[in-house]
Amino acid sequence: QQASRMRNIVTDLLVLAKLEGESKPPVDRAIDMRAVFDHLKEDAQTLSNGHHDIAFSIDETLGVTGAQTELFSAFANLVTNAIRYTPDGGKIVVTWRREGAQGVFSVTDSGFGIPAADLPRLTERFYRVDPSRHNSASGTGLGLAIVRSIMDNHGGECGVDSDPGRRTTFWLRFPHQPAEPKRLAAA
Repeated sequence: QQASRMRNIVTDLLVLAKLEGESKPPVDRAIDMRAVFDHLKEDAQTLSNGHHDIAFSIDETLGVTGAQTELFSAFANLVTNAIRYTPDGGKIVVTWRREGAQGVFSVTDSGFGIPAADLPRLTERFYRVDPSRHNSASGTGLGLAIVRSIMDNHGGECGVDSDPGRRTTFWLRFPHQPAEPKRLAAA
């Protein structure tokens, strides 16, 4: 278990170093949001294995530009955390919506919540909320730092709202896109 944990830490550190060392991704590369969300849904269902009620609400007219692999990684990190920190039978809602001229991705869960004192530090490297507050959930403490770096590279921002003991919402806000992408094809 320790060897696996160390491998995960090294992998996450390499990803973070790469993200922080690179310039911003191409801003003219349209992301295939249908593919991103199809993959995200499949991964979420596999990880949850039927233990959670997971709902997706996607605005299929809303696109974004940048690096598809990076954005999928950021989205998947937030969904994985929600599954990991939500007890069996809990609800997770994933949304992709327009707010004014911006695109907002959010993940809301009915998990443990996060104390207000911990919120400002969540995207620091290796910072973890007190592990005694939750059951077997574990991570490297680098996932949210990676998400923050991805959003910085895409000119966006990330944030969290939490009501301890009831729910947590992580959100990613993307800047206004200069041109509307074509409507995503229906599944």
